Amino acid sequence: MAKIHCQYEGKQSFFPITKDRMLIGRPPGKGQSPDLALPENDYHAGRAHAFITQEHGCYWIEDNQSKSGTWINGNNIQGKGRVEWPPNTPVKIGKSLLTLMADSPSQAQDASSLPREVPLRVAVSCPPEVAYSWVYNGDLFPIEVTVYNDGTQDLRDIQLEVTLGRFGQSKLGIIARVEAGKDSTLASPLLLQFDLQQLCEVTDIQQEQLEVESPTHKLQGEIPLTVQILPADAWHREGNEATLAGFVACHDQAVEAVIGRARTVLRCLVRGAQSFEDIRRIHQNAALLILKTLYCTLQERYDIAYGLEPRCYGLHWQRVRFPQEVIDTLEGTCVDLTILLAACLENRHLNPVLFLIFMGIDPGSGQMIHHALIGCWTRPSRMKSPVERNAFEVWSWVEAGELLVLDAVGYARGRGGDHLFGEAQLKGRKSLENACHEKQGHALLFAIDIQAARLAGYHPLQHGNGAVEYDQRVSQALTFAKDEAERARSDTLTARHLFLGLLRLDASLLQQIFECFEEGLSQHVTSAAQRSLHGVPTPPLPLPEDGHWQSILELAKTKVVPGIHLLTEHHLTEALLEVPSQVHNILMLIGQQRHLDLAQDTCLAYLQRLVRDNDLPSIWRHSHFL
Repeated sequence: MAKIHCQYEGKQSFFPITKDRMLIGRPPGKGQSPDLALPENDYHAGRAHAFITQEHGCYWIEDNQSKSGTWINGNNIQGKGRVEWPPNTPVKIGKSLLTLMADSPSQAQDASSLPREVPLRVAVSCPPEVAYSWVYNGDLFPIEVTVYNDGTQDLRDIQLEVTLGRFGQSKLGIIARVEAGKDSTLASPLLLQFDLQQLCEVTDIQQEQLEVESPTHKLQGEIPLTVQILPADAWHREGNEATLAGFVACHDQAVEAVIGRARTVLRCLVRGAQSFEDIRRIHQNAALLILKTLYCTLQERYDIAYGLEPRCYGLHWQRVRFPQEVIDTLEGTCVDLTILLAACLENRHLNPVLFLIFMGIDPGSGQMIHHALIGCWTRPSRMKSPVERNAFEVWSWVEAGELLVLDAVGYARGRGGDHLFGEAQLKGRKSLENACHEKQGHALLFAIDIQAARLAGYHPLQHGNGAVEYDQRVSQALTFAKDEAERARSDTLTARHLFLGLLRLDASLLQQIFECFEEGLSQHVTSAAQRSLHGVPTPPLPLPEDGHWQSILELAKTKVVPGIHLLTEHHLTEALLEVPSQVHNILMLIGQQRHLDLAQDTCLAYLQRLVRDNDLPSIWRHSHFL
């Protein structure tokens, strides 16, 4: 008979599985206890926390809408329905660690690894703050743990894990041996994995205590270490500069609205132009005219005030407004205004650059004065990494005419604003020149290339504003698609570029579909699609979207689940396969050559099977760890 081994604060107990469906929870003060009663003082566990079911020799566990979640192998299964529970796989409920044991306790677990009463002390070090913008795109939160053995015997195989309230939890780390009277540190820091939805919902600074637990040993005392959980709009200015690219939300509803108004302004500024695509045909310097059109639109159609004082969280953290908030509140700092204009430029497939410069010391407060400027490439980006600190390199690009510079504050009203486009250009160029040559006490701190940041994995933050947002993999696929077009020197963004962008994703749905037909087929399809692209001597900048590209994205948006507002890889892949394009011609030709049925309906059927058989989680559908 299978049993469940329960460990809590160095003590253990065993529960036989006697029914096909059993309730796990903390016993109530009155009434009937659950089938598997957790320790009464494990207050992180719910009264009716989860269900265990068994069918045909397999075991499953399902969270019962608990507050703290149910964790299997470090992943929260809350909201994911029934999840298979293999034997010897740890499940954490509250502070209790449960292990499914198919054999007797003596066979399933060696006595040397059971919890001991020997006192252990721990010391922990970690970053003092964390914020959504920091961890969304994969920046790490390392935690070093040292164990002190105050006993008279050596200890072995000490398992440790760290939790940060409802925000995050590490996987198990193991210290192989700690000699009596000595200490030992984990060979590699524990990496805290975060519940992104919980972090996204933080609106004010919170203090959360870091807790270290051991399912195998009893630890002495509490860990007096707290971490500041900063609001989702906090950005770290030092050491994590590239995360600022996450605030450049180029597909924000507010940005789309600005682009819509800009089309009207465009007709007044550029003779003969009815759309942004016409600028590339009429004028050689399309980037300059698009930048001017967007600048004038924000200046003339919106009454945005320039806010001088940003709200800061400590020494290095600054509050940053998303484009939607700038439009809703009609206020922004130089960083906010620069980000809004950069988002509009990226929406039009131009490559913006953000500059942060040092302007001196405020004599009143003694604080450093920073200012943000915006740049825009007139040719493909020359920056190979997201952050550039070489001031002479940056200024050489500006002098060569490859990089336009502008002070975005000029389109706002108030002190320092209300500048004509040409004036904002001159002011921005002069400020950057002073910074690059360290004149008047100014200095260039860094430049952030948005396209390079996207290729490095820094994608727009999802901030749950009620409009359709692109998830990380969709943003990544669109970045890869644009990169494929630039590599091939294509003159238009097409369905084939989207196809290649989706194929470049790690373990993408398209790869899985083609591998269902034949091993190695996905690589063969990728090569064929790349060979089908034809370059031109001088590709236009920005690249226009063809009708297929636009149709696929519009169809994908219609597939978004109401109430979730998140466009996923599944939606984009399905739309790509449904819209007739040259992609289907490529697949038909490969199918004929290799005697495979790569028809549209067949590929779509494989896609639906993949989606049905594999859970595709979303941070807006339920909380989960990456």
